[in-house]
Amino acid sequence: MIEMSELKCAGRGTLASGDRVGTGCLACSVPAKQKNLFAWVGTVTATLALTLALCAMFTPPAHAQNLTYIQDPKWQAPPEASAKVNPLANKPQLAAGGKKIFLRDCAQCHRPDGTGLPPAANLTLPLVQQQSDGALFWKITQGNTGKKMPSFSGAPDAQRWQVVLFLRTLERSARAGQ
Repeated sequence: MIEMSELKCAGRGTLASGDRVGTGCLACSVPAKQKNLFAWVGTVTATLALTLALCAMFTPPAHAQNLTYIQDPKWQAPPEASAKVNPLANKPQLAAGGKKIFLRDCAQCHRPDGTGLPPAANLTLPLVQQQSDGALFWKITQGNTGKKMPSFSGAPDAQRWQVVLFLRTLERSARAGQ
């Protein structure tokens, strides 16, 4: 270690001549390394407190979730659309791509966790999750302009099916959170 003839200790004293840096402070008998640790812990604690305060300020309240979603009775997939089978159903790893699409195109209304901001659907509710993959695909494709749900018919079929795969993971997440 570097020898110093004189080193200030937080303004309270000095290390005696010839002491090595980091061996301790004669004025307050707290080792220099421990003082650095105290300063680091204080900084981390202050940063964490500030981060938590900012998160609390910008996190929507729990009541903003659409727990009382009522499905539009006129917005029903035709039987032939409901009967469609997801061609990606045996490739659950593709749900990650569906999540990216969902976060980009859907989360602003349905929230990243799918619980929905009113009036958007809460996609974790049984009345949504009990619908067939084909019905969900049809709804994503057609949209519901009366309820401000845009059509995503311009997106490739594979991407819409990936979103359906991701929606199925929301059901599992909701059950795990209960």
